[in-house]
Amino acid sequence: MIGVGNHETSMIKYHGFDAVHLLIERLGSHIVHGGYTGILKLPLDIMYEKKPKEEKTTKKKSKSKKRKPDNKEPEYQRTGGLVYRIWYHHGKGGNAPVTEGLIDFARASSYVHGADILWMGHKHRRYVHEEPVIRCNSSHNAKSIYPTAMWYVMSGCYSREGESQFDQQGYYRTSWAREKGMKPVGCGGVRISLGITREDMECGTRITRPIVGMTVES
Repeated sequence: MIGVGNHETSMIKYHGFDAVHLLIERLGSHIVHGGYTGILKLPLDIMYEKKPKEEKTTKKKSKSKKRKPDNKEPEYQRTGGLVYRIWYHHGKGGNAPVTEGLIDFARASSYVHGADILWMGHKHRRYVHEEPVIRCNSSHNAKSIYPTAMWYVMSGCYSREGESQFDQQGYYRTSWAREKGMKPVGCGGVRISLGITREDMECGTRITRPIVGMTVES
């Protein structure tokens, strides 16, 4: 999935040209146009390893040679599933030097319900914030109330404002952020690893929502 931001929408508004649509056509039809905002649903299967069937043994001693160990790969069986939901929005507003954009997440959480991650960008900052919440489970076979977390993810930019202000020939390189006196920003994206824990099963989240551990990588 590839989405658009304020620069791409300016091209659409003033030139009638969707650069992301063209990029997806060049890269392949398997990529989805994400627009400015939307929801990603990530299905997670719960798999258990099948136990091998025990062979019946007889009292008679067998003169046959010892069987070699079976090197077959273990078989797994699907026993349930979870759906992890990510709400994304390109982002809006200014640099937010004091709040760093957390107010935007607080506002979004007031009308975006059921998402596990709220993901934004635009502000040229990069961080992950954990917001503890309490969820109510409608399943009769699980805990009715359990603690979990909603994650606020802010993707960074790819303009390195902290680098030298001169090029290799010694000429000054203009920089909007530097000339406004803004501090260096967080560069790079965020990679999320999802996994199901034992606590998920105790809370009956195979029907509702998983509690996951998230790692952030550059």
